[in-house]
Order: sequence, then C-alpha cells, then structure tokens
Amino acid sequence: MLKFMRDHLGGTVLFIVVGLISLVFVLWGVFPESKYGRSMGLGGDVAVIGGEHITSKELRESMDRDVQQYRALGMELPPELMEQVKAGTLQRLVQQKLMLVEARRLGVQASEQEVRETIQKLPYFQNPDTKKFDKDVYLKLLAANSMSPGEFEQKVRDDLTNERLRSFLEGRIRVTPAEVEREYRITNETRNLEFARFSKDDAIKKMAVAPKEVDAFLADKNKEVQVTSFYAGNNARYNKQEQVCARHILKRFSAGGENEQAAPKAFTDLNPTAANFAKLAEKNSDDPGSKAKGGDLECFPRGMMDNAFEATAFSTTVGKISAPVKSKFGWHYIYVYKKTEPVSIALDKVKRDIAEELIKRERIEEIRKINMASGEEAMKHWPAKGVDSTGPFNGLEGMIPKIGRADEIMRAAFDPKAAIQRGPQLFEAQGGVIVARIKEKKSADMAKLAQEKDKQLQTLKERKLRAFLPAWMEDVRKRTKISVNAGFGGGEM
Repeated sequence: MLKFMRDHLGGTVLFIVVGLISLVFVLWGVFPESKYGRSMGLGGDVAVIGGEHITSKELRESMDRDVQQYRALGMELPPELMEQVKAGTLQRLVQQKLMLVEARRLGVQASEQEVRETIQKLPYFQNPDTKKFDKDVYLKLLAANSMSPGEFEQKVRDDLTNERLRSFLEGRIRVTPAEVEREYRITNETRNLEFARFSKDDAIKKMAVAPKEVDAFLADKNKEVQVTSFYAGNNARYNKQEQVCARHILKRFSAGGENEQAAPKAFTDLNPTAANFAKLAEKNSDDPGSKAKGGDLECFPRGMMDNAFEATAFSTTVGKISAPVKSKFGWHYIYVYKKTEPVSIALDKVKRDIAEELIKRERIEEIRKINMASGEEAMKHWPAKGVDSTGPFNGLEGMIPKIGRADEIMRAAFDPKAAIQRGPQLFEAQGGVIVARIKEKKSADMAKLAQEKDKQLQTLKERKLRAFLPAWMEDVRKRTKISVNAGFGGGEM
C-alpha cells in the first residue's frame, strides 16, 4: 500500500503523508457516488479496457507524477518528449486495468466487506479520544489531498484486487523439492569481484580534436541538429534548478485538534541546534521516512514539497534553523545545511564543446583501442588505480552490483575454468572495458537448507510468477477489447 500512497497522493511532502496516512483504506462503501467509481466528474474517459475506465484525470495525474520523477533527477523534458511520456504513462495504466479485468473474470475482486474490515483496524482516521473511525478526520484528510471519497475508495479497491490476484496466481505456482534445493544452492553461492572500469567517457578525455574539425562539424546543418539534440537530451548538465538540502523534525497534529493553531509546548521546548538537530530528529520526529536518518530530506528543488514548508526552507539561511512552521500535515523545525544555486548555460556557450564531444564519440574504434590499452596496462600492474569491489552477488540476480548487466563477466565469475578465478581478466562490457578478478567466493551451506526451506520456497514462487506474468498479460491483452479516445490515438489497441 505504500506504493499506492506514492502513486495517488503525489510527491507533495510525501515523507509527511506516509507517516500520517500510510496503509490507508477508505470505509465509505456507503457513498453512492463511489459504488462503481464512475460518478466522479472526471471529465470523460481516455480509454476503456474490458469495461475498466481510464479517466482523463487519472492519466493527467499519473503523467504529472512521471514528469515530476524526471524533474527530481534534474531533467526538464523538451516538448517533443512529452508525448512519449504520455504514451508510456497510458501503457502503464492499460496494464493496471488489464489486471483488474482478469481479476473480475477469475472472481477475485476485493469486496466491500474486505475494505471495511481493513479500515476499521487503521489508526489514522480514528478519533484520538474514542479510538474509533472519525468521518470528519477522513473527509478533511482527503480534501487536503484533493481527492473525493469515491476516487479514493475506487483506487483502494483496485489495489486490494491486484493484491488478491497476485496471491491467486502465486497459489497456483508449483515448485518441487528438487527446485527448492537447486534454488537454495545457486542463491547462496556468491562471488565478490574487484574490478576497474574504463568507459567511453574515460577514453574521450584522452582524445584530441583540432579546432578546424569543430568548425567543419558546425558548418554542416545536419550536424548542427545533432548538437541541439545533445543539448536537449543532456539538459541537466547545462540547466539545473536551485535546490535546498535540509533536515526537519515533524510533530503531527489532528485536524481540528488543539495543536493545529499553535505548536505544542513540548515541541517548542526542543530548542534544536545544528549540533543536536539529527539526534533530536531521531528521538522526536513523527516522520518515519527521515527519522532514522536524523530528519535528513537530502536535496530538493522547488515544487516538491508543501508550499509553506518549501517557502521556509528556501528562505532560511544555510546553517540556520527555522522557527516552528506549520504545513498541512504538522509542525516542523527545518535545518538548512546546504543550498545549490541554479545553473543556466545557453546553447551558444557550449556549442563547440558539444561538437567536440560528438566528434570524439563517432570515433568508435579509437575509443575501443584506448580502453583496451588501458585495460591491458591495468592487468600488468594489478591492483590498478581506482579498483573497486562489487560486494557479494549470486548467479540468479542477473545484475552485478556496481557493474550492471554483463553476461560474460557473470558466466566467468561462476566458471571454475575461467581466467578471472586466478587473476585479472579483461572484458568488453557496458560500452567500455572492465578488468575484474575474483576477490572472494562462497559456497552454499546445504546444512542450513532445512531451516531456510520455507523462505526459499516463497522466493522461488515469486521468481516463477515474475517470469510468467509477461506472457500471461499478453494473453489477457489479446482477448480484451481496448478502446482509446480519438484524442489519444483513437481506435482499438
């Protein structure tokens, strides 16, 4: 359900919202508007998938969240990429609806009774005095997040249904004792590599380009388009938003409660300083997301937090602590420990630099030769400068920590005859060269299989389910009618 809260309450002070209403379900099956999730005033459908509807509001909010994720990474998407984002968001929503269609066919939909029984156990909508569900608290909290009871209940029902469907499918996965033993052996046989990486960027730094080559490159109109595209695709390198890095201590309050208008005395008496702020946050903050990290929210740009919280954070001087500030979700102390100024470099100022880099990137064979020479030199003088360690990994993970997907290295790591077992071996991988050798190897302790059998069984079931789902979903898609509104491509998918 934490994923549900992220998906449907957005990024605004998510660290506070999660602490306030994580694992929230809605009780209001009695609301007529929410019974079928259709009388919500959502402004029409984008698509209908076997009777399940994707509304324009649902697509807009999902797309906004996807765009915010790019912006959180410092990326501003150019207009031509926004349509691609929209298409990707729509495809993801279609997948979600297909799951609901299949759940309906299999008869594993969540019932109103399940929703009611779940909500009655949750503390966040309860009156602090009676310890019972409080309708007013519920309505105010939803209103603060711009959601109607009908919307919220339908989203929760869908989430519960997907959980039931997954359990239904997982219960039909068959696993033999021999498979469990093999899985345990492979999972617990690990390798740890030490490695040195020589990337394309490393080689490019060693290359030289004459000014006249840059002039000729920029004189070609087709090449000029490449420069513009490179600038747009690497926008975060040249244009960065102002960011603030902060810690906070949160004290929640109940809507309409005595602490809503003024911070409680116990909170104002904390008197945090730069020296003790982290310890006070660990002990006193009501934000579970940052509490263990001493209240650290790390760095964030404008537009990511509650308005009042953000305004205070950006106006507080580095090294200072704000007075108690009230957001929609509680009272905060905010300690600002760093700020980064915005960066804005015009294309004209970096055009020649980009052209030079593009010229270098076209010299694929030269890049390869430089990296091969670097790798061979590293093998002669091992351990090489800048050598790193992957940490333990097994043969099932597919990805090697700190390296990524590198099938040849993975096979060699578990092949007793491979050169990597005895010393450094050179691989062409990840678009560059990696030199690696076995630092540590560990075999599975089969004597412990009995006590780990149930856990291993569950892990294997989940892995089989992940492998099964893509083909199954494709089958569901083929037998489901998917109609898309003309304004979003039209026709049937």
